[in-house]
Amino acid sequence: MFEDPKEIRSGTLTLIKTNNKYYGITCKHVIDLMKKKNEEVKLEFSKKFSLNIKDLENLKAFGLFTQTKNQLDLTSYKFFQPSSQYPDPNLDILITELDENFVKVTNKEFIDLDKNDIVPNNLNYAIAVGYPENLKYRKKVGDNYYISMPHCTVIAELQGTPTRSFTLHSNIDKKIDRNFSGMSGGPIFWNQSINFNLLGIIYESPNNQQNVFSENDIVISGELATPNIIKDWIKELFDNKTE
Repeated sequence: MFEDPKEIRSGTLTLIKTNNKYYGITCKHVIDLMKKKNEEVKLEFSKKFSLNIKDLENLKAFGLFTQTKNQLDLTSYKFFQPSSQYPDPNLDILITELDENFVKVTNKEFIDLDKNDIVPNNLNYAIAVGYPENLKYRKKVGDNYYISMPHCTVIAELQGTPTRSFTLHSNIDKKIDRNFSGMSGGPIFWNQSINFNLLGIIYESPNNQQNVFSENDIVISGELATPNIIKDWIKELFDNKTE
């Protein structure tokens, strides 16, 4: 029996670059969940097959993997939690520096923080991107099966340019499946004409089981993460390495 891909928890990693260096950003709760699931699987294996749990140290049933044949495992990278600029110290963000091997293997386009780094005033909407869990499906390629993870782009209204954690919210004329779980850690962009850049990182999307919003509401919450804020996080990352 194959586990339903939709039942496998997942998150999104935002890829950025600045000053010719590359980084990955996601939510702390995404990494915490992956680590917890790995420990649960190790314990289950050790009990089922009478193994010493120390012998399963390298077993990674859950993790952040690229969509490549190389299956580059991001759990080997050291993530750093930056300080919050607000009174709440629990910033749900982790950041890590990525090496040239990661950049080469993934062959992805990284968001350039050094272009269009000034966020415009009076924004009316923003664009959120990520990989919802409920869109995953099992795909057969030759004799092998792969989990395909379609990405989702959500455009919703924004009440002006945010100064801290914010919410995208639009009410549309039809019911939607508002379960965007799995998009946590993905980017939120501002966009004006041909110019765009990061505005935030997705950290929450209320699902249809909550009664606060109707089935016609699109709702995504984000942590403010402009190019200048992220550059402060990167400086803190390197200051922490030298301590």
